[in-house]
Amino acid sequence: MASDKVAVRETVETGETGASKVSYGEEFVQAQPLPPIMQPIYPSKALKAKAGRAVVGVRVMVDEAGRVTDIGPSLLTFSTVGPYAEAFRGAVESAVWQWRFVPAELLQNERVQNDGSSYWRVIRRQAVSTQIDLAFTFTESGGVEVGK
Repeated sequence: MASDKVAVRETVETGETGASKVSYGEEFVQAQPLPPIMQPIYPSKALKAKAGRAVVGVRVMVDEAGRVTDIGPSLLTFSTVGPYAEAFRGAVESAVWQWRFVPAELLQNERVQNDGSSYWRVIRRQAVSTQIDLAFTFTESGGVEVGK
């Protein structure tokens, strides 16, 4: 999974001290799964029945400590309906409940401009809870692909 940073570097407050100009902003860094990442297993009954391709979309809630606290339906990815939908969903939930994450963080940054140079520095880090929408695609061959 790629890093999910959402920069909210809007100037919140500006102050000038001598030749320096300081701006403040926030940046959200999304939680990232820690290895080992358990993969869902294609349900054996569905595989025997040659159920084919299926998609399961879930919204994973992650707390400030990086633990999964809830798994619900995704509002961004529709899940495949059919006779094995519950089995596919169960396979995803069984795997994802075992995941652990580097917690999401809210970084408070300070932009310092001084004599023609400019840089951002982190002045405060705070672990925060978050939600992540994931899509699991079960392939005809019995494999599973994970995406967002």
